[in-house]
Amino acid sequence: MSEHSKILEKYNQMFEDGSAYKPIRITQPQPSMSEISGVPKTETPLGNPVPQGGDPKELFKNPDALPNPNPDYSQFDAVMEEKINKLRAAGNANLNDNTSNVKMQSNVMVQKLEKRIELLEQALTLVMEQQTKLLKESK
Repeated sequence: MSEHSKILEKYNQMFEDGSAYKPIRITQPQPSMSEISGVPKTETPLGNPVPQGGDPKELFKNPDALPNPNPDYSQFDAVMEEKINKLRAAGNANLNDNTSNVKMQSNVMVQKLEKRIELLEQALTLVMEQQTKLLKESK
């Protein structure tokens, strides 16, 4: 008999004997009196400490081998603060370089625009000269 047919057989048996229609009683866990009265829980851990890496048997034998639950991060914080300050300084330097680049680029753009204006003026002068010649010839 396959697993599916066993499950179907159990379901059919539950429908036949009526156990499938019985109400299910779900009970909620009762809170302890210490939780109701507001008494703080004790900080004493229950059971053995959970091993954090290494050989678990050795850690259970020597609880002092467990890592410090409250490590001192001040040295790490100082190193990270220094790195952040270096990155900020580099960013500010790039920002200053970019503004000087923008100024240089804007000067180049102004020069290019001035050159274009000169060329347009020359082209317009040529067009006007040709038009005046054509107008004189057509009279």
